[in-house]
Amino acid sequence: MALFGRGRPRGAATNAPPHWPSIDALGDGGDHDVGRVAHALAKGLSGRGARVWRHDDLLFEDGLLRLPVVVAEGEQRSAVFVYARADAQAAGHYAGARVLLRARAQMAAVYYAPAPLATVPPGAALEPLDTPHFRAPERPRAPAEYALWWPTPDDPWLHSSPALGALERWFEALDGHAALLFSALLRALGLVADEPGQPAPLYALPDETLLMPASGPAGTALYLHASRAAGLWLAFDTRTPPARRDLLLRLLADLAVRLRASAERHGIDALAAEQGVALQFWRATRADALSKEAAGAVDLRLGRIAEEGELRRLDAGATSAAEREAAAGAARPGADVTALAREALEHALGQLSRDARPAEHEPGATGAPNVHPFVLLREQGETRRRSFWNHAQPEALQAAIDTLAERPRAALAAFVCDAYLRQGDARTDALFVRAQARDESACHVFVQRYRPRRQDQEFALLGTWALMGRGPSLFGAPAEHASHEGAAPSERGAARAHEALQATLRLAALGERSARASEADEPLVAPALYLWVAGQVVHVGFALMSVGQARRAARASARREPAELAAFVTDVVESVNGQARRELHIDVHERDAPCAFRYAQAYDPPSAGHAFALHGALRLVGPVDPLLANC
Repeated sequence: MALFGRGRPRGAATNAPPHWPSIDALGDGGDHDVGRVAHALAKGLSGRGARVWRHDDLLFEDGLLRLPVVVAEGEQRSAVFVYARADAQAAGHYAGARVLLRARAQMAAVYYAPAPLATVPPGAALEPLDTPHFRAPERPRAPAEYALWWPTPDDPWLHSSPALGALERWFEALDGHAALLFSALLRALGLVADEPGQPAPLYALPDETLLMPASGPAGTALYLHASRAAGLWLAFDTRTPPARRDLLLRLLADLAVRLRASAERHGIDALAAEQGVALQFWRATRADALSKEAAGAVDLRLGRIAEEGELRRLDAGATSAAEREAAAGAARPGADVTALAREALEHALGQLSRDARPAEHEPGATGAPNVHPFVLLREQGETRRRSFWNHAQPEALQAAIDTLAERPRAALAAFVCDAYLRQGDARTDALFVRAQARDESACHVFVQRYRPRRQDQEFALLGTWALMGRGPSLFGAPAEHASHEGAAPSERGAARAHEALQATLRLAALGERSARASEADEPLVAPALYLWVAGQVVHVGFALMSVGQARRAARASARREPAELAAFVTDVVESVNGQARRELHIDVHERDAPCAFRYAQAYDPPSAGHAFALHGALRLVGPVDPLLANC
């Protein structure tokens, strides 16, 4: 409150009832003084059965009134205000608060100040709802159900609920401007912090859904939802009285309208990538909900977030009780799927808790994930893990699907990727795990928020891992490949595979990179292309590219050269029951042949006391898609 200033501790004046304890001195009127007053009142009134608590709010149609301390003695409740100065501003605020409390809440008002407050006309005491009125919960809450809207005896129908108009105003006002409010809420909830002296960064809505417990005015239990697809909104504990829910939704809509007007006044353009997306989601959800309501759907929910033990389940749209019951069995992962998801998460968390990026390296690593995507699978008693270095999330997911297509005996799979909200050094991070059994039609999506280990901060988990819902199948369609049944490699192709292998071994970085790679999932060799052109061998390297990017670039290079033969080399690192296995894959394609053929060579990288070593002979794996054009 702007009424609090700085000053030397002084004796406190008050209009408190005579039986209340005296307060010897006040400091700056801030939270410390509020705590001292609350503690003194709780101690002094304990023998009278009084209850004392801090930081409450009263919500009204035209704003909210913040109550630093509340004292309840039987049926009588008193709001206690603590002021650093006994000036006209403090007196006006107190007079305005006193009138409001008497007229609207049947509460008394008490003050503590350095000197008696003058009798003045009532001043402004209400505040418009704003992001500082939200904070992270002070302590863990029991599992509960949250929703944007649900029917109650006092508010049974969505089509006539005051919440519907408030939600419409909310989504319309935030269309293209949700990032402004999202950024402010991230700061209020303590997920990010601004750099002193630097402009406040703007955080776009994340592609992956972020769910975060929050406390709102009057201690209202909330859940923050943020995603580009379904927008920014706050779901309420479904035990919240509907009158408070509807009033807070109205105040939230007013906040969104004010924010948009301010953005337009200051010439802040809407984010093109977000414009229309969440608004379309809302209007589709509204239409679906009203249609289901008209058809007699029972116990409708909009924007439902259900806490189930350590997990959370998200139903972002409109669902009826029957739909939720029908989906409950399929939506709940089995014990084996949950166990694999947990194992994959623990592996990723193990990397995160070990690794710290030096601050001086951060600028060059802007946006780099803390964990490279990987897939973990169960296959005939073995647990295999394959990482996808330098892959963007969509490309890594497709690579995981292709990997599973190559392993038809894999019964379970979990795909892990790192997502984050980042601007400069401020970030909030989350691991997303998609886990599935082969006989399921969709995967289960889990999320775990965390604070990464850095030189200036310790690694920490933020909340528990959550079940977000369902996603596309990991055992879906692999990238399409032509059939090469009956094709056979030539002797010349096999000889060129050997030549490409020897050239790769000569070019491999066997020093610092090798030592580092031997202790991690990092490939030792970057993807490379060898072209045989007019008796010469042309080498093209693809450093810092994913395998998919490098393969596309290799095909483009091969099309530009009159090559008779091409060989594309990749390094595949896989863990089997915790033991690393490494292979060089060499795809060899002769011009006019219908396909390329893949050869594989197992190896161990050099490490302390051990030299680089090949395992076994170069072996033929089978046909793969062609590299050269006109085939």
